[in-house]
Amino acid sequence: LWTFRDEAFVPHCLADDPAARETGADGCVIIGNGHEPAERCALLINLAPDVPRFFSRVARVAEIIDTDPERRAQGRTRYSFYRDRGYPVRTHNL
Repeated sequence: LWTFRDEAFVPHCLADDPAARETGADGCVIIGNGHEPAERCALLINLAPDVPRFFSRVARVAEIIDTDPERRAQGRTRYSFYRDRGYPVRTHNL
């Protein structure tokens, strides 16, 4: 983020920073671990092994799944969780 391009800086702060609630809805990236997102959070990138309990309050959830067998199995469980509840699920093989 610091060396990409000066004009392309992405504002960000930690979830426990008081500014997180004020700026989260304005396109700021909020970095947290176990913190619930701001009210109007557009995207949650989930790196945890489980479905976040507050996932339904977020417009979109992105799950990052690598080739590690254990993480892949956890990802399949989360995929099934979303699919079985009628959420639109798409995969992207990168």
